[in-house]
Amino acid sequence: MPLDPALIALGGGLARAMTQAANKLSLAAGSRLGAASIEGPPPSPPAVGAALPPAAAPAADTMDLTLKEAIRRPLTPPAESLGLAFGETTLIGKFSRRAHRVTQLHDHAVSRTLLHLPKAMLSNPSRETLDALALLQFIFNESQTVYVFGEDVNVANWANQNILSNMWSMHAKLKGEFVPWDHVRGLPEMPLADQVEFMRTRFDLGELEARGPADLTFPELRGIIEVIVQFADFGDTRGRGALLMRAGIPQFTGSVDLQGVPETVALTLVFFLGRQPKPAADRAPLGKLLDALMRMPNLPPDRGQVLQALIDRSGL
Repeated sequence: MPLDPALIALGGGLARAMTQAANKLSLAAGSRLGAASIEGPPPSPPAVGAALPPAAAPAADTMDLTLKEAIRRPLTPPAESLGLAFGETTLIGKFSRRAHRVTQLHDHAVSRTLLHLPKAMLSNPSRETLDALALLQFIFNESQTVYVFGEDVNVANWANQNILSNMWSMHAKLKGEFVPWDHVRGLPEMPLADQVEFMRTRFDLGELEARGPADLTFPELRGIIEVIVQFADFGDTRGRGALLMRAGIPQFTGSVDLQGVPETVALTLVFFLGRQPKPAADRAPLGKLLDALMRMPNLPPDRGQVLQALIDRSGL
């Protein structure tokens, strides 16, 4: 869509209105902005599969643009399958000197910037909102794609979308790519392989190969998920809790959300158990789960042999 003349005019006058727009941004986003000090470079990402520490609450003078749980949660299983972790970092506006907290999806070699914007900033084409949205480009480094999410927003207003896709590129060589809410909300209903393919395609991650915890390959991971879903009475929370009891790891029942689509819950459970340390004189939690699956009376012998081979190979 060509850039509207009104937006070009807005871009021409943007530099003269930086301070005013910074104050408007706090109103449009419902945040609390104040003086902010410059933060150093982002911390090194955690090791693949490592548990992330709880995210620190943004300071009172920081604008929180991090992904909300309703958006982050559906993205987590395919992200973990690709060896990626969610983290957060603070970026400083080049003109306003304001601090903005954003989400990063990364491993040691790849990083993608993701941010959540309030519905009004994506749907309301008022001059105040457009000024605020245009100003956001100056918190990012040049020549990158920034992925923008809005809960319950499937289509951004055309003028707001023009800011993201055209003005950001014109001023800062950025690309702002809006991700529709329905694309995220529908992920848990998709097969794992399709979730992973969505992640690779949508976020330009084609160079990454899916893999599982404890050095499991992606086909091996899918095989475990299929066994859990098809043979472990995994259709409701009661059956899922019972599986953990049979595996001798009931202490993790309250640590994993057992509600949701069976395949997604199974994937989350396997990754969670794969991150748990192996006790000095006991089996690894993931190994106990695989052993419980092998003992199910309805499991076909060939599936049991595959699980035993995985246990032997991975030392679980």
